[in-house]
Amino acid sequence: APSHLRYNVLDMPDEPLDVYDEQGTPTGEVLPRSEIHQRELWHTVAVVWVYNSDGDVLLQHRAAERNGFPNTWDVSASGHVRAGDSVIASAVRELREELGIQVKPNEMTEIGRVKDSFLLTYGKMHNEHDVVYLLHRDINLERLELQSSEVDGARWMNLRDLAAEMDDPATRTSYAARNPEVYRLALEAIWNLTAPD
Repeated sequence: APSHLRYNVLDMPDEPLDVYDEQGTPTGEVLPRSEIHQRELWHTVAVVWVYNSDGDVLLQHRAAERNGFPNTWDVSASGHVRAGDSVIASAVRELREELGIQVKPNEMTEIGRVKDSFLLTYGKMHNEHDVVYLLHRDINLERLELQSSEVDGARWMNLRDLAAEMDDPATRTSYAARNPEVYRLALEAIWNLTAPD
Protein backbone atom coordinates (compact mmCIF):
# COMPACT_ATOMS: atom_id res chain seq x y z
CA ALA A 1 0.00 0.00 0.00
CA PRO A 2 1.23 3.54 -0.63
CA SER A 3 2.88 4.96 2.46
CA HIS A 4 0.26 7.70 2.92
CA LEU A 5 -2.47 5.05 3.13
CA ARG A 6 -0.58 3.08 5.73
CA TYR A 7 0.07 6.31 7.61
CA ASN A 8 -3.62 7.25 7.62
CA VAL A 9 -4.74 3.82 8.79
CA LEU A 10 -2.32 4.06 11.69
CA ASP A 11 -3.27 7.64 12.51
CA MET A 12 -5.32 8.09 15.66
CA PRO A 13 -9.12 8.18 15.59
CA ASP A 14 -10.45 11.68 15.03
CA GLU A 15 -11.70 12.07 18.57
CA PRO A 16 -13.33 15.28 19.80
CA LEU A 17 -11.10 17.37 22.07
CA ASP A 18 -11.72 20.41 24.25
CA VAL A 19 -9.96 23.55 23.01
CA TYR A 20 -7.93 25.61 25.51
CA ASP A 21 -6.22 28.97 25.32
CA GLU A 22 -2.48 29.33 25.84
CA GLN A 23 -2.99 29.94 29.57
CA GLY A 24 -4.81 26.61 29.98
CA THR A 25 -8.38 27.90 30.22
CA PRO A 26 -11.04 25.97 28.24
CA THR A 27 -12.56 28.10 25.47
CA GLY A 28 -15.79 26.05 25.49
CA GLU A 29 -15.12 24.86 21.93
CA VAL A 30 -14.99 21.14 21.08
CA LEU A 31 -13.32 20.19 17.79
CA PRO A 32 -12.04 17.02 16.09
CA ARG A 33 -8.44 16.21 16.87
CA SER A 34 -7.40 16.64 13.21
CA GLU A 35 -8.79 20.19 13.10
CA ILE A 36 -7.12 21.10 16.39
CA HIS A 37 -3.79 19.90 14.98
CA GLN A 38 -4.38 21.62 11.62
CA ARG A 39 -5.22 24.94 13.31
CA GLU A 40 -2.46 24.54 15.94
CA LEU A 41 -4.90 25.04 18.82
CA TRP A 42 -4.05 24.32 22.47
CA HIS A 43 -5.41 21.12 24.04
CA THR A 44 -4.65 18.88 27.02
CA VAL A 45 -2.49 15.74 27.13
CA ALA A 46 -2.11 13.23 29.97
CA VAL A 47 1.51 12.15 30.52
CA VAL A 48 2.41 9.17 32.73
CA TRP A 49 5.79 8.11 34.09
CA VAL A 50 5.91 4.59 35.53
CA TYR A 51 8.73 3.84 37.97
CA ASN A 52 9.68 0.69 39.90
CA SER A 53 11.09 -0.09 43.33
CA ASP A 54 14.64 0.15 41.98
CA GLY A 55 13.94 3.73 40.95
CA ASP A 56 14.07 2.91 37.23
CA VAL A 57 11.65 4.55 34.79
CA LEU A 58 9.68 2.77 32.09
CA LEU A 59 10.26 4.24 28.63
CA GLN A 60 8.23 3.42 25.53
CA HIS A 61 9.68 3.48 22.03
CA ARG A 62 7.34 5.36 19.70
CA ALA A 63 6.53 3.65 16.41
CA ALA A 64 7.99 5.14 13.21
CA GLU A 65 4.48 5.97 11.92
CA ARG A 66 3.66 8.38 14.78
CA ASN A 67 3.30 12.01 13.68
CA GLY A 68 4.80 13.30 16.93
CA PHE A 69 8.31 12.18 17.96
CA PRO A 70 8.42 9.10 15.68
CA ASN A 71 11.07 6.46 16.39
CA THR A 72 12.21 7.90 19.74
CA TRP A 73 12.18 6.84 23.39
CA ASP A 74 9.52 8.67 25.36
CA VAL A 75 7.53 8.89 28.59
CA SER A 76 5.85 5.65 29.71
CA ALA A 77 2.48 6.63 28.21
CA SER A 78 0.71 9.74 26.98
CA GLY A 79 -2.41 10.72 25.13
CA HIS A 80 -4.94 13.38 24.29
CA VAL A 81 -7.70 14.12 26.79
CA ARG A 82 -11.01 13.58 24.99
CA ALA A 83 -13.75 16.20 25.29
CA GLY A 84 -15.62 15.75 28.56
CA ASP A 85 -13.11 13.24 29.98
CA SER A 86 -11.08 13.93 33.10
CA VAL A 87 -7.31 14.03 32.64
CA ILE A 88 -6.84 11.19 35.13
CA ALA A 89 -9.33 8.99 33.21
CA SER A 90 -7.32 9.66 30.05
CA ALA A 91 -4.09 8.69 31.84
CA VAL A 92 -5.69 5.40 32.95
CA ARG A 93 -6.91 4.76 29.38
CA GLU A 94 -3.53 5.45 27.77
CA LEU A 95 -1.68 3.11 30.13
CA ARG A 96 -4.15 0.36 29.25
CA GLU A 97 -4.20 1.03 25.49
CA GLU A 98 -0.49 1.64 24.90
CA LEU A 99 1.08 -0.78 27.40
CA GLY A 100 -1.68 -3.08 28.69
CA ILE A 101 -1.20 -1.78 32.26
CA GLN A 102 -4.42 -1.77 34.30
CA VAL A 103 -4.47 0.92 36.96
CA LYS A 104 -6.92 2.73 39.23
CA PRO A 105 -6.91 6.54 39.26
CA ASN A 106 -5.97 6.70 42.96
CA GLU A 107 -2.73 4.80 42.24
CA MET A 108 -1.38 7.79 40.31
CA THR A 109 -0.02 11.08 41.62
CA GLU A 110 -0.04 14.33 39.68
CA ILE A 111 3.40 15.93 39.87
CA GLY A 112 2.96 19.01 37.70
CA ARG A 113 1.66 20.76 34.60
CA VAL A 114 3.81 21.83 31.67
CA LYS A 115 3.14 23.83 28.51
CA ASP A 116 4.72 22.30 25.42
CA SER A 117 4.91 23.18 21.73
CA PHE A 118 6.67 21.07 19.12
CA LEU A 119 6.59 20.41 15.39
CA LEU A 120 4.61 17.44 14.04
CA THR A 121 6.03 15.45 11.14
CA TYR A 122 3.74 17.23 8.66
CA GLY A 123 4.93 20.69 9.70
CA LYS A 124 2.17 21.87 12.06
CA MET A 125 2.93 23.11 15.58
CA HIS A 126 1.44 20.88 18.29
CA ASN A 127 0.40 23.02 21.28
CA GLU A 128 -0.40 21.03 24.41
CA HIS A 129 -0.92 21.47 28.12
CA ASP A 130 0.64 18.39 29.75
CA VAL A 131 -0.63 17.07 33.06
CA VAL A 132 2.13 14.80 34.38
CA TYR A 133 1.49 11.76 36.59
CA LEU A 134 3.61 9.19 38.40
CA LEU A 135 2.72 5.53 38.87
CA HIS A 136 4.73 3.12 41.02
CA ARG A 137 4.52 -0.34 39.48
CA ASP A 138 6.94 -3.27 39.42
CA ILE A 139 6.15 -4.91 36.10
CA ASN A 140 7.94 -7.42 33.92
CA LEU A 141 8.52 -6.06 30.42
CA GLU A 142 7.41 -9.44 29.03
CA ARG A 143 3.95 -8.87 30.55
CA LEU A 144 3.37 -5.58 28.70
CA GLU A 145 0.91 -5.61 25.80
CA LEU A 146 2.19 -2.97 23.40
CA GLN A 147 -0.19 -1.17 21.04
CA SER A 148 1.78 -1.91 17.88
CA SER A 149 0.49 1.06 15.88
CA GLU A 150 1.89 3.43 18.50
CA VAL A 151 4.57 1.63 20.53
CA ASP A 152 7.19 -0.79 19.23
CA GLY A 153 9.31 -1.32 22.33
CA ALA A 154 9.73 -0.63 26.05
CA ARG A 155 12.59 -0.66 28.54
CA TRP A 156 13.41 0.14 32.14
CA MET A 157 16.10 2.78 32.54
CA ASN A 158 18.12 3.91 35.51
CA LEU A 159 17.42 7.55 36.48
CA ARG A 160 21.08 8.55 36.43
CA ASP A 161 21.55 7.02 32.96
CA LEU A 162 18.47 8.79 31.64
CA ALA A 163 19.59 12.13 33.08
CA ALA A 164 23.07 11.66 31.54
CA GLU A 165 21.61 10.79 28.11
CA MET A 166 19.29 13.80 28.24
CA ASP A 167 22.25 16.07 29.01
CA ASP A 168 24.40 14.73 26.16
CA PRO A 169 23.58 16.28 22.74
CA ALA A 170 24.79 13.07 21.03
CA THR A 171 22.21 10.85 22.79
CA ARG A 172 19.49 13.46 23.45
CA THR A 173 18.12 12.96 19.90
CA SER A 174 17.12 9.37 20.75
CA TYR A 175 14.45 10.81 23.06
CA ALA A 176 11.19 12.62 22.34
CA ALA A 177 11.94 16.35 22.10
CA ARG A 178 9.37 17.33 24.72
CA ASN A 179 9.72 20.35 26.95
CA PRO A 180 12.68 19.30 29.18
CA GLU A 181 10.51 20.16 32.18
CA VAL A 182 8.44 16.99 31.50
CA TYR A 183 11.60 14.94 32.11
CA ARG A 184 12.93 17.09 34.96
CA LEU A 185 9.69 16.89 36.96
CA ALA A 186 9.70 13.10 36.79
CA LEU A 187 13.41 12.59 37.45
CA GLU A 188 13.28 14.84 40.51
CA ALA A 189 10.08 13.33 41.93
CA ILE A 190 11.15 9.71 41.39
CA TRP A 191 14.62 10.40 42.78
CA ASN A 192 13.07 11.88 45.93
CA LEU A 193 10.74 8.89 46.31
CA THR A 194 13.30 6.12 45.70
CA ALA A 195 16.77 7.43 46.57
CA PRO A 196 18.22 5.91 49.75
CA ASP A 197 18.56 8.47 52.56
